[in-house]
Amino acid sequence: MMVGHQLEGIVISEDRPEPGETFLECRGICVKNDRNIQALTDLTLSLRSGEILGIAGVDGNGQEELCEVLAGLRAPENGVIVIGGKDITGSCTRNFINSGVSYIPADRKGVGLIPNMNLEENMPLKNYWEPPVEIKKYFMDWKYIAKFATERVKKYDVLAPSMHAPVRILSGGNLQKLMLSREISDGTKVIIARQPTWGLDVGAAEFVHQRLMEARDNGVAILLISKDLQELMSISDRLAVIYSGSIVGVIDDPRSTDAETLGLMMAGVKPQGIEK
Repeated sequence: MMVGHQLEGIVISEDRPEPGETFLECRGICVKNDRNIQALTDLTLSLRSGEILGIAGVDGNGQEELCEVLAGLRAPENGVIVIGGKDITGSCTRNFINSGVSYIPADRKGVGLIPNMNLEENMPLKNYWEPPVEIKKYFMDWKYIAKFATERVKKYDVLAPSMHAPVRILSGGNLQKLMLSREISDGTKVIIARQPTWGLDVGAAEFVHQRLMEARDNGVAILLISKDLQELMSISDRLAVIYSGSIVGVIDDPRSTDAETLGLMMAGVKPQGIEK
């Protein structure tokens, strides 16, 4: 985050619903990065409906590739991905989206949004092939899109000169709010969020946290990848540590974990009593 401070604006309810059953599971995932170097090695993790699973680790230990694999943007060389009880390994990105997966990438302008397109045009990028967005093959219902986009922008408090303004002129906080407004919908079952508050001011970061926790409380399974350990330990229900492309261990109660234990795990050391 841009400013270092205690996450005082976050209200963590002790009365929230208990997590559900495992909704996303990956087993034995192996994948290489764009330089043909092994990025993930025999990585296994599970994510339950209604929980935030944080991923901690020094940047460059496979976090980017993990996000891409679980969002359907990079096919694993080995391993299995199961979403909602269905083996979706090697499927196209559209099948991941149809399975309820939403992706909030770290690069808002380069991956999450198209800078030269306006707010309305960016809204249907995730599901342009489905009704009511598509009224017949290759034709989209722009009247519906305009109405839907306006409602989402208002709900997520996105500040812009107009709905027809190119998104490149928006601040980082408003870019992130716009992306959240598109990715968190009634059909969302899983959210893969990478650095969702990086570079944001305090108010925008707290807005993002509250939206993620609301989605969690509504039964969405959330994988949160962040460099900000305070963020991870504050809002994660469980915390997995990644090192050299594998999960070192899983911490069931992040808020009771000391910095020394977490530091050892981020260096690849698994302390006693930590679940693999």
